[in-house]
Amino acid sequence: MINKTRRTPSPRSRQVIAGIALVLLGGFCIGNQDRYDHVSSQLLMRISSLVLVLRVLGIILLVIGVAIRILAWIQIPNTHRIGSLATTGIYSRTRNPVYLAFMFIIVGIACLFPGLLTLMWLVIGIVVLYELAKLEERDLENVYGNEYLDYKRTVPLFLPRLKK
Repeated sequence: MINKTRRTPSPRSRQVIAGIALVLLGGFCIGNQDRYDHVSSQLLMRISSLVLVLRVLGIILLVIGVAIRILAWIQIPNTHRIGSLATTGIYSRTRNPVYLAFMFIIVGIACLFPGLLTLMWLVIGIVVLYELAKLEERDLENVYGNEYLDYKRTVPLFLPRLKK
C-alpha cells in the first residue's frame, strides 16, 4: 500500500528555493531592464533629481537590510537548528528579521535600478517573503503552541513598533 501523506517542505528548504528564485528573477529584471524597460528608464533618467533620491534611498535601505540580517545571523547563526523559540534581541522587536532584511534589500535594489521590471520583481519578492513568513508562523504555532501565540501577540510580524 502506498502512503499518500504529503510531507511539507522544511522552512529552510522553502527559504533556499524562494531565495534562489528571487535572486534569479531579480538578476533577469536588472539585466534586461534596458532591453525591455527602456521607456520607464529613459523617463526616470530625465528626472535626475528623482534618480539621485532613489539611489540614496536604495543605498540606505540596502545598508539597513544587511545590518538587520547580520544582527539576526549573529543572534542565531543556525536558525534551522535551534531547539527553542527565539524571542530576545532583534527577535523581541520583529518576529521575522530575516524576511524583513530581505524586503529592505529588495526595495533598496529596486530603488537603485528603477523600472517596470524591477517594480514587478519588488512586488513578487514582497509577496513571496510575506507568504513564507506566514507559512513559517503556522509551523511555529504547531511546534510551540501557546508560547508562540503569546509571542505573536506582543511582537509584530515585520516592522517594529516605534513604542515598546
